[in-house]
Amino acid sequence: MQAEHRLKRITRLTALVIALAIGIAIPFSYFVTAYSYETRLLQDQADSNARLMSKLIDEYPETWQFQVHRMESLLYEGSWQKTPTNFKIVNSENKTLVHIGAQPPQPHHEVQAFLTDGIKQAGYIELQASLRPLLVKTALSLVISMLISISVYLALHILPFSILDRVILSLESSRQQLAKEVLEKQQALTECAQVTKALHYQASHDALTGFGNRSYFQECLARRIFVARKNQTILSVLLIDLNRFKEVNDALGHKIGDQVLVAAGQRISYVLSKKSILARLGSDEYAVLVSNTSADETLAQASAITHSLRSHIDINSYHLSISAAIGIAFYPQHGESQEKLLRHADIAMCHAKQNADDYCQYNKSYHANSPNRLSLTADLRHAIDNGWLTLHYQPKVCLSDGEIIGVEALARWSHPHHGYVSPDVFIPLAEQAGMINNLTEWLIRTALKQLAIWQDFNKHLSMAINISARNLQNENLPELIKKQLATYSIPPDKLTLEITESSIMIDPEKSRELINTLSQWGIHISIDDFGTGYSSLAYLKRLTVDELKIDRSFVRNMLYDQDDQIIVHSTIELAHNLHLNVVAEGVEDFSTYNILQEYGVDYVQGYYFCRPIPAKKFSDWLRLY
Repeated sequence: MQAEHRLKRITRLTALVIALAIGIAIPFSYFVTAYSYETRLLQDQADSNARLMSKLIDEYPETWQFQVHRMESLLYEGSWQKTPTNFKIVNSENKTLVHIGAQPPQPHHEVQAFLTDGIKQAGYIELQASLRPLLVKTALSLVISMLISISVYLALHILPFSILDRVILSLESSRQQLAKEVLEKQQALTECAQVTKALHYQASHDALTGFGNRSYFQECLARRIFVARKNQTILSVLLIDLNRFKEVNDALGHKIGDQVLVAAGQRISYVLSKKSILARLGSDEYAVLVSNTSADETLAQASAITHSLRSHIDINSYHLSISAAIGIAFYPQHGESQEKLLRHADIAMCHAKQNADDYCQYNKSYHANSPNRLSLTADLRHAIDNGWLTLHYQPKVCLSDGEIIGVEALARWSHPHHGYVSPDVFIPLAEQAGMINNLTEWLIRTALKQLAIWQDFNKHLSMAINISARNLQNENLPELIKKQLATYSIPPDKLTLEITESSIMIDPEKSRELINTLSQWGIHISIDDFGTGYSSLAYLKRLTVDELKIDRSFVRNMLYDQDDQIIVHSTIELAHNLHLNVVAEGVEDFSTYNILQEYGVDYVQGYYFCRPIPAKKFSDWLRLY
């Protein structure tokens, strides 16, 4: 009896402990798990909104704090939690910019996510959510757990203790079996991961050389383009094709040919910089990707590659000599997608092979080396030498008082057989044929000569001339301009040179040196087509620039596109903060003119005032204006 009584006491006590443990564990576990899940969910939502806001800050670093509606729309766009949430955006000065939702009742929990502009912290997003729904559910789980506890207690109290032992043994056996299965699955997953890694390597690398293959190179190129677009840097693609490799394969066999490919790849890799990626695209073709580079650095890289391949390769008893042709394409000058960059690098490589050059930089004129194009090149040389080209002029109007303060000189070519030839056609022809400096010299001379005539009755008139990317590499350009100014007695401050952003970024340091030299003489420098290239105000601070010209593509659509309005307005404010004048191109109607006047643009150009017209017609127009 005493033993039985003791057993009953032990049974009751065990049942009570188990029931209490269940009654406490279920609601406690539910609360801890649900609280952790909701907190993580809230943090994920905060991080998601922070990424959207950081992208906005990166695109509009100076104006994002004023775009309240844009921030609210981004918050709603990134909001995906069902629980009502209180959003708050606070800048780095601890000032609340946006506050959405009412303060949640206590108790509540809150999370924060930092906003960055790509470099430093710009503020944070704070999200708050009430804990009351969770507490209600926890209370409900407590009621359910108590019912379960009572049921367990009664069951354990009634069932024989031996049955409980058997249940425990059965559970332990199941636990051991489950642990064994888990271990086996973990081993299987590890093996699967190793196989997947090996398959991915095989799919992305060339089996012969060990370098990346075409798909690997395209993947890297896509990522690097994204980074270059974000950081506004240049990257280059070099396409390398071994010369006469087919002869090696045909004469000595594929085994020797494979060894030549391996040796060539190793030599190329030895001379590459750390920021370069080498891949074998197929057969005898390699590709190199260089990030954050310049034209001079890339050309030096191409030269190093060709020199590394010229040394003889000794394979078995053969003493082989190889060479290569290299095509070069730059982002974003020659394309903003991986398809265009690879295609244009291939076109440049074919041009290098055709002309027996070691390497060649892409030029859009290479697309069509037809007899008609070759004929145009010859005719262009005669047109420049014999003065068959003409200049048309378009006025630049001061927005504050409507006065004509300057004109822009635009080259035009009316071919006797082909009719009107666009500058987009004959200027690249001049660059390819090495005539761009001659063309620019004619343009400067003709424009300044005409300006000297106009200044007889308008002393305040200035002349704007477009400068090619190749001109920025011409060290004699400053002296040429200085000589022409002296010839026609034109003050330096009456000449403005218009240079595109992409032209500057081909060789930033050399361009900066030339631009600053011209500016020191008093010549005005204008950044043309601003907003279509790099739009890097940080780099503009290093240049002695007087003026920005907002590209006509933004101005023309201002009446219909709110984003273009924001771009134009923001550019004007930022430029004025840098003490730069702003010219808006493409003004074609009074409504656009009126908006630009409200935004504070300094000068405007466009068909609303006058189309580009020849000098005589412009003289008549100028007298009547």
